[in-house]
Amino acid sequence: MYLTHLRVLRWSPSTLRKIKSDWAVFRKAVTVPLFASPMHDDARWVKFVTMMGWHPFSHVLCQDGITRPLYIHTV
Repeated sequence: MYLTHLRVLRWSPSTLRKIKSDWAVFRKAVTVPLFASPMHDDARWVKFVTMMGWHPFSHVLCQDGITRPLYIHTV
């Protein structure tokens, strides 16, 4: 399992371009389906992951007892 967290402190168009560029390199190397779930109900998170190509997949019951949406990204 691979767990990652992305924290952007200053947002700009160049930041988005760099993220998309790095993401393309990463996805060329890692071709298995990836899954993501937000820690909080955050519309900005949903907007970002859908822009990056993630799609709603299902809902999961997390260890803290909260049901959250699960997103999938396939190559």
